[in-house]
Amino acid sequence: MANKTYINSVTVQGFVGADAEPKNLDGGKTVLNFSVATSRFRGEGETREQFTEWHRIAAWGKLASTIGNVAKGAHVKVEGELRSREYDGSNGKVQTYEIVANKIEVLAKEAQEAAA
Repeated sequence: MANKTYINSVTVQGFVGADAEPKNLDGGKTVLNFSVATSRFRGEGETREQFTEWHRIAAWGKLASTIGNVAKGAHVKVEGELRSREYDGSNGKVQTYEIVANKIEVLAKEAQEAAA
């Protein structure tokens, strides 16, 4: 039975920032990387401001191969797990986060137009 003590589940729905194509890596693995923009609003009336958040997405293996190309501007819903990684940058250690997708749904064009 799975351990129910921990939950790491993320869902984002937004628009793809740039065209993405699956890449075949050494060792036979396939990965698809792209970014999704979501928006949130703060304030009310004339002082209401929109803020855009960018989310890095990584899809691996079969999911990366079966979803195929993801076009800039596509309206997508991504479900997955939040993962962190650290690397050495020019100014020291850098910590970054990405969503490792386990499901990607390209939403119908009608849903894209309704959101605009």
